[in-house]
Amino acid sequence: MKLKKIKWKSILCVFLLSVMLGCGDSSSSVIEKTNGDNNGKIRDSFFEVHLEPLNANEDMFNALLEFVDLAAQYNVKLTLLFTPQWVGMILSDADKIDLLSQWRENGHEVGGHHHGPGVCPWDGYTNLDVNSQEFKNRQNNVPCPESVREQEEYLGNMDDYMELLSNIGSINTLTMSDEDVDWPEGALYSAGGRRLQKAISEPAVVIFNGQKVYKLTSATLKPGETVLEELITVDDLKNEYLSEKKGKFGLNAHATDYKQNPDLYKEWFEFLNKQDPGMDHAGTISRIVEESSKSTE
Repeated sequence: MKLKKIKWKSILCVFLLSVMLGCGDSSSSVIEKTNGDNNGKIRDSFFEVHLEPLNANEDMFNALLEFVDLAAQYNVKLTLLFTPQWVGMILSDADKIDLLSQWRENGHEVGGHHHGPGVCPWDGYTNLDVNSQEFKNRQNNVPCPESVREQEEYLGNMDDYMELLSNIGSINTLTMSDEDVDWPEGALYSAGGRRLQKAISEPAVVIFNGQKVYKLTSATLKPGETVLEELITVDDLKNEYLSEKKGKFGLNAHATDYKQNPDLYKEWFEFLNKQDPGMDHAGTISRIVEESSKSTE
């Protein structure tokens, strides 16, 4: 009888120890894996920053500057996607032009972001006739405050858009709405997305407005906001990155998001450094698509 008691105590101890080791830190829902025990999986990853039409001001530029500086600390190469309003602000300031050149030299990509008529706010550029029913239908399909609509004005077609953006360098990558009518000649790559399941993708060939485009997708990392009724946390993104799904990992955010919670992006960059200490697989959209194309040739 005494032997049986000892045996059951031993079994209970083993069971409790297994539970403790299996649970780990109950405050985290992330299955942490280091570079040494993640089955050798290090994903190609990219991070795109969308610079919005209504936020082209000094405060947001300073937030972007801090965002780029943080990325540099972790050797993260950002894909910086500017709307025409941001380009206009940059071109009016020699110091900003110099900074943009430095960012390019440091490995960041400079591309374009376009809010077509199907987005609020519209950035003023489209290939559509603004007096057409098609243009009106697209604008009416998205809720938009009247005060915002009153500030909108037609600034040109997408050739004009690309001509403006060419002043900050060659533009290979665009994220945008209304691609079916507004995708311009010369742009080769695209990304963007909102939902968690869009975080992992492989470059796919799509046709936008008659143009062949290589497209990746991405998920949104925002500070505590709900995107299309889905709250995406850093833990969600970590677990998605560590999943068995195959593909490149993409995220996007805005300068306003960074300003609200810089620590959120620091946490993500620290995670990337843990998975990929050399950061050899963290690149820009253009680089990732081009390297992926070479590997399949």
